[in-house]
Formats: sequence, C-alpha cells, structure tokens
Amino acid sequence: MADVLPLAISSGVFCALCWVFRTRLTDFTLGSAIVLIPIGHVSFMPQALFGIPGISLTNFVFLTAAACVLREAGLGNAFRNLPRYFTPAVVVFGILFIVAVLRTAADVDSLLLRENVERPTPFRVLVLEGLLSAKFVALGFLVALRGIQRGSLATAEKSLLVLTIVLFPIIVTFYVMGVTAPPNGELLYDMGRDSIADNFGVHTNYLGRMAVYLLLFAVVSTNLAWKPLRCAAIFCAIALIEVSFSRTSWIAGTLLLLFALRRNSTADRLLVAASIAVVSLALLPQLAERSEYGLEGTSEPEVAQTEVPDDVPSIPVPAAEPAPEPAFELDPQEVTETLHRVAAGRTSNIWPSVMPIFYAHPIFGQGLFSVFRPVDPEAKRIAYNHPHNAYLEVALDMGVVGLAVVAWMMWGFWRLGRFYPPFRYLVAGWLLVSMTGGSFYPQLQNALNWIVLGMAVAARENSGSRPNSS
Repeated sequence: MADVLPLAISSGVFCALCWVFRTRLTDFTLGSAIVLIPIGHVSFMPQALFGIPGISLTNFVFLTAAACVLREAGLGNAFRNLPRYFTPAVVVFGILFIVAVLRTAADVDSLLLRENVERPTPFRVLVLEGLLSAKFVALGFLVALRGIQRGSLATAEKSLLVLTIVLFPIIVTFYVMGVTAPPNGELLYDMGRDSIADNFGVHTNYLGRMAVYLLLFAVVSTNLAWKPLRCAAIFCAIALIEVSFSRTSWIAGTLLLLFALRRNSTADRLLVAASIAVVSLALLPQLAERSEYGLEGTSEPEVAQTEVPDDVPSIPVPAAEPAPEPAFELDPQEVTETLHRVAAGRTSNIWPSVMPIFYAHPIFGQGLFSVFRPVDPEAKRIAYNHPHNAYLEVALDMGVVGLAVVAWMMWGFWRLGRFYPPFRYLVAGWLLVSMTGGSFYPQLQNALNWIVLGMAVAARENSGSRPNSS
C-alpha cells in the first residue's frame, strides 16, 4: 500500500494535467520529461516501486512522451531522422560503452570494492548503467524529432528554463536542512553539501556541472521570447553553481561567462553581475571557507614567555638594529604541497594510484568501474570510486581507443554547435569540467547535454544547411 499510494497520486496528477493540456499533449509530455528526468533521483520521488527498479513517475512520463512524439511524427519519419542524431561517432561511442557495461556485468565478482560500497549485481549494472543511460540519449532524440517536425525548439527551450527555476527551491531547501542541523565540528559548507548530496541523489559536484550547463544555455539563448523566465533562470543557475561549492564549476562558469557575455546586452551583464553579488553576499562565510580549502597554512608555534617579577629592576638594553626582511623565495616543495591540497588529493593520491591500471590495459581498458580493478589484487584497495577525471575514466574503461572515439564525437558536437550556439558553449563546459571530474558517459549529470544535442540537430535540419557528417 505504501508503494501504491505515491504511484497512484503522482500518476493521477500527471494524467489530470495531460487532460488539461490535451490540445498540446505531445509538447506537454515532452516538456514534463525534460523537467523531471534531471531531478528524478531526489529523495521525495520513489525510485523502485514494488521493489522493482525503474517503476517511477519519471519513467512513466518519459514513456508517455516517447509514445506521443512517435505517434505524431510517425515511425517512418523517426527512422529517417535516426542518422541525423546518431552520427557515426555517437554510434561507435555507444557500442564501446555498451561493451564496457557488458564486460563489467559479466564479471562483477572481480571488482575490489571498498568495505562500505555495496557490490552491484549484473542486473543492477545493466539497468542503472545501461538502460538509464539509454534513456538520456533517447530523450535527446525525441527532442530532435519533435523540433524537426514542428520547425521550432520552443518546447525544449522553455522546459530548460523551467527546470532551472524548479531546481532552485529544491536545492535551497536541501541546503537549509543541512546547515540548520546541530554543528558537529564539520565545516559549514560541508554540512550543506552533504544534505544536498543525500537528498538530491547525486554528488553535489554534479549539481554544479548541471548548473553551469543551464547557466550557459540561458545566457547564450538571447532570442527567447520569455524574457522574465530567462532572467529568473539566470539568477537561479548562478545560485545553484555557488551553493554547490564546486570550485571546478565556479572556475568553468566564470571563464565561459566571459566569452558568453561578449555579445550580450548591457542589461544581461548587469543581471549576471548583480546575481553573483547577491548570492555571494548571502553565502559569504561558506564561500570563504570553501575558497580557502587546501590553502590553510600551519600556524607558527607559540614561544613561552617567562614572567619577570615586578621588584626586579630593569636593565636598559640598547635597541637592536632591525633585521633585514628576507628576500622572497619560491619554495617548489611548498608550491607542490599546496597544489596537492587544493586538488583535494587528485594530483598526489588519486591519479598516481590509478595510472598503473591504465598501463596494464592501455588499448581497450577493462570495462566499466575499472578503477576497482587494481593491477595487484593483493594490494590495498583504492579508496576512490571514480578517478576524478573524465578523460582518465575513459582511458581506464575503454583504453586509448575509447579516448580517440570520445575526441571524434566531441569534435562533431563542436561543429554542430555552429547551428545552435548554446550547444557549443555546453560542449566547451563539458570539456572543461571533465578535467577534474564528471564523465563523458550518458549519465544524469550530462542529461542536459543530450537534450541540447537534440536541439542542435533540429536547428541544423531546420536551417536547411548541413556540414559534413562527423
């Protein structure tokens, strides 16, 4: 009964909304899928009703949207448009990813997991890594198909703005839930981050990357008809980036904003600057803590002072010449140690510890989760469940072959961005944040990229001009 009630209520509400919007049912269901899928893992949404993974409102909405789009476009039209979205680079990358998933599902017992990490079953690997990833890619194709059919991207564009605005109160609520808890010695920003990660369903860094993509989309899409909605989305995206406390997202967002705002109006620039100032003032103590992480120096030891009795006569001592200030010297070891602390262990621990795994299988890798396949099974198990670098992740899982295919695919995406500028900026952000984390696989943190890929494909087809296939 506990499973039936939320499913009945949520499905009933969705069906009622479908009836209200029945004249534009396809656009409504597709827009609902765009909004719901990136937030489908929040704590208040059931993930596995009746104990079966995959039975949820999010998937129900996605299947409804797929049925509506395919019914209106026609199966013949859908098949004709498949090569326009699934380019050779995307197909080859998809094949390599499926092979990596199957290799891991067939040999999950060999994964040397940490004690606090639950070993996945082959079925779980296939469902969570295979089918869930396929859903993100398929949603992008539905967006492309609908955009080509209608000759307009209005539904997807408006849905992305709504998604940004919907995410804001959800994340702020989770954050407040964390920082209002009794202090337990943790850093203030850590308490909020932990609360967001626990309730949002993914690591807070992923939220920061999603927010960077949403901000770039809203800033670059200057020709949207919904000006107030776009302004609200820009503010919400900036707030999400800052409250994620992901320094990579801060840096990537800042660098790309400098380029994105070059051709924007003065009003846009003032809006971005004012939003950053307001959010930064509201989170000033937490932002300062996070910014100083890894830069804290050791304090000088205090020298004990011997007290002198009052009745002892003082002996005048001539003033000593002030010692000359030592010349500034750059200590390479100190610089290296600071770099290691700021990198949160990436340069000193994580990357060096996983490189032998790549050297052992450099051509094709060892399948998904290769970070859990150390070269020496008797050695200490690696304390990280991700190499904290998307390029290194592909190298471990798919080898240099996978890296070459990813480069091929991303080059095709970059060229496609000429027909839809927001996608080019998303690709640039994707490449940038991947240096310290993230993934090139079709995962929740990249769901927005596949949606905007579909929009870029539709924009190319609607323009009547196509570049050479990537």
